[in-house]
Amino acid sequence: MEGPIPSSVLRNSVVVVGGAWLLLRIEPLAGGEPDRDGVLVIVGGTTALVGALIALAQIDIKRAISFLVSSWLGLLFLAVASGASDSAWRMLLIYPLPMALILLAVGTVTVSNVTQDLTQLGGLWSRRPLMGLAFLTGAAGLVALPPLGGFGALATLVGSLGGSQAPGLLIGIVLITNGLISAALVGGSSA
Repeated sequence: MEGPIPSSVLRNSVVVVGGAWLLLRIEPLAGGEPDRDGVLVIVGGTTALVGALIALAQIDIKRAISFLVSSWLGLLFLAVASGASDSAWRMLLIYPLPMALILLAVGTVTVSNVTQDLTQLGGLWSRRPLMGLAFLTGAAGLVALPPLGGFGALATLVGSLGGSQAPGLLIGIVLITNGLISAALVGGSSA
């Protein structure tokens, strides 16, 4: 996922999402197998939580975004494994627009600065208010604030997880991951 320029990060994220699309397309053929679903729950939940935690700890802006992509796709795998294909499709279709806005803002900042270190970047709002607005809109769409599409996708995911075998654990994973993604994005915008 890490690339030398923002356009390569976008290309790599499209390739990663292609794998998730393939999983959703073959899901009707292999769906309903408890062993497969159990493995997908473990892999998806672990990827979502660990990816968000690693993104929170990164100081390189492109690495942080790369791990946020992995975390979001971990939630998608969790949705597929729990039988919530409709919310998984929503998550897959909603993901590109907020991520494109985030990458637009990040690309503008990284191309016009010498560094990608989050500790040395700052002043996005005072120097580039439109890029700040693009980043904020993309972040809000990705972390499911109510008027935007991510809210509907994660709301249907949480609603469908209510009927799973371990609803408290899976809903907790989704909510904690969303909180960690929010914290990583807020940390990235305040730098």
